[in-house]
Amino acid sequence: MRLANIPIIGLTAEAFAARHKAFLAVGMNEVITKPIDQTSMISTIQKVMFSFTE
Repeated sequence: MRLANIPIIGLTAEAFAARHKAFLAVGMNEVITKPIDQTSMISTIQKVMFSFTE
């Protein structure tokens, strides 16, 4: 499938670790919580992008 390797980063207000695990279990690569911290967001995006280029 041509689009199979598109990274998915979820954005949520859910703060519970169990919910984050559920998001990852359905196929998201990472989850960012609101309110968004710019440093954390950039770090998460870089982590996901680098994992897709290796």
